[in-house]
Amino acid sequence: MPPARFWWYGRATDTSGAVRRYSYYGYGRRRSLGRWLIYGAIALVLLLPLAEFGAGRWLAARQPDRQTTVSLQQAYRLRWQDGGDPTGEGLAVQAHPLLGYELLPQRSDRWRIDRQGFRLAADLSETKPADEIRIFVLGNSTAFGSLAANNEGAVGAQLETLLQERLQSQKTQPTRFKPVYLPFYADQIEAMAALPPRIREGKYRVIPAGVPGYASGNELALLVHRVLDFAPDAVILLDGYEDLRLPETQAAAAPPAKASIAPGLAYRQHLQAQFQSWWQSWHLVQWLRGDWQAAAHVETTFAGDRFAATPTALAARVQRYHRNLKQTARVLRGVPTLVALQPEITGKSKLAPSEQAMRQRLDPLYPARAIAGYEALNRRQGDFGHLRFSNLHRLFDNTAEAMFVDPIHLTAAGNRRLAERLYSLLEPVLATTPLPNP
Repeated sequence: MPPARFWWYGRATDTSGAVRRYSYYGYGRRRSLGRWLIYGAIALVLLLPLAEFGAGRWLAARQPDRQTTVSLQQAYRLRWQDGGDPTGEGLAVQAHPLLGYELLPQRSDRWRIDRQGFRLAADLSETKPADEIRIFVLGNSTAFGSLAANNEGAVGAQLETLLQERLQSQKTQPTRFKPVYLPFYADQIEAMAALPPRIREGKYRVIPAGVPGYASGNELALLVHRVLDFAPDAVILLDGYEDLRLPETQAAAAPPAKASIAPGLAYRQHLQAQFQSWWQSWHLVQWLRGDWQAAAHVETTFAGDRFAATPTALAARVQRYHRNLKQTARVLRGVPTLVALQPEITGKSKLAPSEQAMRQRLDPLYPARAIAGYEALNRRQGDFGHLRFSNLHRLFDNTAEAMFVDPIHLTAAGNRRLAERLYSLLEPVLATTPLPNP
């Protein structure tokens, strides 16, 4: 039997320089172990892509729209230009001294933002055409239309389509609506009363001016410093949710305090976030974790502890919201204004399977605090002037179809239903009265 030696880079010595003798059995065992490690690595390289492909197909079969949801969440994340994240996927935003922060002009397959931060394909002119009727929709990410497939799928564009369809119906089927002039006879007047009103003639333009994360304080600043320059004919405020989550010590939502973070730490946090996003993007990881509804997104973005923990804190947040509404009424004096508390998942009792799975992943604190917050916001404090107030928290309560992608963002069907409800609330504002018969 030949002597067994520990060969290391061609030398028959160990690390101390002394010649060692080992059993032939030990030498063979080490060689066998190395061979199995090589085989295992080769098998892993070959099997991992197959396992990833299989997990992806299985997830797609169980939830076909899941991958689309994940990609939309990545596309709609806020990307701070002045906070160490100037490139990559997401909505580009930057700090603003008056608004808190603002959307920058940008384009993607999902959205187009004009130079004013409005979700429009082309810049809006401050000079309004004589026949144009401008309706601004302000609020947070729900008003902006986050997770919509494109600009046309957002609630603002859906509302504009409904208004244009109404005008077309008034032209092609005029007898379905109240006449332009009062009829002569009493029976005709009585029949006219049952008909829906005619709305103003003109070119309706709905301008989505919502910004993800905005609370009522940001909306008020946006109205004063930007929207009023464009001569709005009507304004819709679709909000409430972010005011419930914004700490009572803040007047409005603000960009993250990046300046207080050391550059090295900020960079490490950025790398950690990028790695976590990459790791969670693997279908195999999602399958092993049972990650059906982008659980990490729901659990972190919609944490229950962001709602008020005490009645005192909740009362302060509600008071701030109502105070801002009163200021809004003064600013928009003479401009028809609708205030709608936005829909939210705890206001829906008939949940689709995807909604049920998503709600089960919410923080245990979330449901009770969200419901308590909405109830408090709905109890009006004082006079809001000409503002028309409507609570849409339970808009989808008896709808079995999936309306929510996450606790506040809507499916295509949800955006359409919300637009229809806003349209019905807007109809009396835009209605015309029959003129005396000449």
